[in-house]
Amino acid sequence: MRTKIIDGTECQEREVVYSDFGAETKSEKMIAASKSQGEFKTEKGRSNLLKDVNYSWDKENNPFDYAETDKTFSDLIENEGFVNDPELQEKDTEYSAGTLPTRLIILKRPLHIQLKDLYREHARFYKSKSKNLKESELDLLMSDFRFELHRIIALGKDVVVDKGGNMDTILKASSIGGGPQLSTALRQLTILFKRIEVAYEKYGFIPRNYQTKLNDALSILVSHFVLDVYGPEIERRKTGSNEASNLSQLK
Repeated sequence: MRTKIIDGTECQEREVVYSDFGAETKSEKMIAASKSQGEFKTEKGRSNLLKDVNYSWDKENNPFDYAETDKTFSDLIENEGFVNDPELQEKDTEYSAGTLPTRLIILKRPLHIQLKDLYREHARFYKSKSKNLKESELDLLMSDFRFELHRIIALGKDVVVDKGGNMDTILKASSIGGGPQLSTALRQLTILFKRIEVAYEKYGFIPRNYQTKLNDALSILVSHFVLDVYGPEIERRKTGSNEASNLSQLK
């Protein structure tokens, strides 16, 4: 019987020997070696696992005759009616940037312009489409609004810390009707950002009391914008919840 050297091991014809496949540790090499043991070492085990296969191109053992059934792919499509199969239709696989070019233009604008556009876009959309939107869709819009507000405020904080100034002049909230209360909240947030930066540079972490004040200030600021735009929807849900609670108590 013919033999062959594989990875330093003399093997008989059709004998299965696993290499270590790049195994480096002792455990990996032991596992690789164990795969060459057991049923693969016996002639009966090999004969049960490795059987001869008669392929279609073997004319002597091929029971099929393809002479009458040899068709081109175009014939198959035409005769079998595959033209209307949606899986076989030509598809445009070229990548489309979608809304990213527009998004990039928005992100390059000054922060106060981004805030104004965000506020007006959500306000207009809610006023014109709210009656046709599901509650789950309104939840998505409000979540997106909050997320974008936090993003703009975080970028404003970076400007305050790196270049100075204050959040009120950076975001120019008065341009969207923020009022004096919002201006005051933004100035207080500016002071808090600067104190937090000093504390972080000194201690390497944000003190708990500053973290609590920051969370409260951000919650108040974001809630102001959300209520200004989606206030009617929030009030409607609150009223509906109170009515349902009253009905349950009456029962």
